[in-house]
Amino acid sequence: MGSGCRRQDASRVSAASAPLAGSVNQKIPHRVITLTPSLSELVFALGAGDRVVAVSDYCDYPEAVKALPRVGSFLSPAIERILSLQPDLVLLDGVQGDAATMLKQAGTHAVAVPMQDLAQVRSAFTIVGAQLGDRQARAAELLGELDRHLAAVSARTASQPKRKTLFAVDRQIGSLRGLVVAGPGSYLDELVRLAGGQNVFSDMAPRYAKVALEAIEERQPDVILDAVHTDPENAAARRADWNELRSVAAVRNGRVYVLADRMFVTPGPRLGEALRQLADLLHPPALTAR
Repeated sequence: MGSGCRRQDASRVSAASAPLAGSVNQKIPHRVITLTPSLSELVFALGAGDRVVAVSDYCDYPEAVKALPRVGSFLSPAIERILSLQPDLVLLDGVQGDAATMLKQAGTHAVAVPMQDLAQVRSAFTIVGAQLGDRQARAAELLGELDRHLAAVSARTASQPKRKTLFAVDRQIGSLRGLVVAGPGSYLDELVRLAGGQNVFSDMAPRYAKVALEAIEERQPDVILDAVHTDPENAAARRADWNELRSVAAVRNGRVYVLADRMFVTPGPRLGEALRQLADLLHPPALTAR
């Protein structure tokens, strides 16, 4: 879902919005605020975690992030709180344009980084590495590692049958009400395809949209990937929520998988590992080796 658990369609944002809030800092920033889990993870992976002075409410990886001050949610960043921390760099998602504009008007160097699809995620490595002033080489290394993972999994699944797959990103706890799925133009749609799947909602207009249960019954996914409210302790209960759709092949055949790790909905350095695990779910190695 974009930069980590965001719950809205951002199709109006394009890669062209990357420079929305300013050019590259001429100085190395030492007070950095990151407003999405993806950007927090990326800054730490680039070796600049010691510069981060605050993060958004839902940032939880790596472990060091949990001890940092919070400055609001993805949809409602606390602008006054951010400004009070006197950052010399604020990193936002591309869809947080209003917040970026307000921060820029207040004299803060804020950079909106689109991360909707894989091309934008790849570009984000380079953009953030440059914004940090001295992390360009590390960004190139991380990008190379990601590309190798993507290529390796894609090669493994290329000859496998395309599993009809549904990727759920939001719904009400304890039910299937308000079900939101990933659609075309999202990095999740691309991951499904690279993992050897066929997104059953690849033909809908927005990147993320609510769908009716009747539409799922009509499209009959073979596999359901549920990345909603990732909590390993409640995975069994979350899986059981799908039992009201026993007419769907994935439910009937026990192929509903709860993705109890936020790396699946956090586009960034761990996407290669996320893709590998998705490929194993769609095409278990023990079966593909036959």
